Amino acid sequence: MEARTATPASDRDKVRWVQARAENIPALNLGRFQAVTLAQSFHWTDKDAVAEIVYDSLVPGGSMLLIHHEAPSFGPGTPSTIVTGEPSGAPQGPAHPPIPHEVIEQMLVGWLGRGKPPPDPNREAYNDLLARTRFGPPERLLLPGRADLIRTVDEVIDNYLSTSFAAPDLFGDCLPQFRSAVARELRRHTDTGCFWEWPGDTEVLIAIKRSGHR
Repeated sequence: MEARTATPASDRDKVRWVQARAENIPALNLGRFQAVTLAQSFHWTDKDAVAEIVYDSLVPGGSMLLIHHEAPSFGPGTPSTIVTGEPSGAPQGPAHPPIPHEVIEQMLVGWLGRGKPPPDPNREAYNDLLARTRFGPPERLLLPGRADLIRTVDEVIDNYLSTSFAAPDLFGDCLPQFRSAVARELRRHTDTGCFWEWPGDTEVLIAIKRSGHR
């Protein structure tokens, strides 16, 4: 709904929006594609099954692209690596202070009993998983993160509320109170009304359906 609303009226006849699970793609009769992208969403799916489903949805030479912040998903033994620029690490921000994530985490614990869950140490690296499918080992594109992202107080809160661990429905009727409490606390940590954000570098894994593969 949000994506459809945000699409300019002049472009709506060029886009088809379908709300469904990735696992249900075969039943949707969507046709074949040159590219299928999953942006920080692959971990929510039945990964082995969805990789094979996407493979069957691609034309020969088509690609599945897994896009993430940071680079936790690429293990050793990379068969092909493409690097654009150099990862810039943790650059110095502008005049605005950094987002006080630890403060928001503490507030989430107070309101929900938990904050952002830690990474799963047993999660299989995506390149290893894809190497087991018909795609074979993926290629890698590393894009250095931007160091000039500025967020307002409301944008910081909205970003947290867009996550699974702090989704609005988890707060029930208390969401307005939570939002107001976080806004008050955040304003105590900035003299400019804004924050600087360093989201990290972006990794794109490119799994290609090689021509001639079935």
